[in-house]
Amino acid sequence: MPQQLHFCSFDKSKEDKADGLAIGYMVTFTNVAESVSRLQVTDPTRLTDSISETLSDFELRGSDVGLIRSRLNELLLKKGCHHQLELEFQRLDKAITELDPEKTKIDERQFRRLTRRWRS
Repeated sequence: MPQQLHFCSFDKSKEDKADGLAIGYMVTFTNVAESVSRLQVTDPTRLTDSISETLSDFELRGSDVGLIRSRLNELLLKKGCHHQLELEFQRLDKAITELDPEKTKIDERQFRRLTRRWRS
């Protein structure tokens, strides 16, 4: 992704230090882009929040983070849907258990038998 970065704040440093900061910044940008491509809906929200803050910092320096932010936002939408589906699954599982307590008792007995066999 071609970038038009602003390194004005680095100009105040010595030239070799400014070059190192610029390289570090570009490496960090690449690492963030790669980490966003590997994110999963099961990853903690604090991770996506941290990446979002970092993207905002990159934007201040002139980085074009549109594609990366778009991917992150898409993941956050899917994460919300995933959470809703988990809640619905739990609700349905509870309803099935309440409607068929005899089945639950049978399943528990089978589980105990299997664990006893496994331990022997």
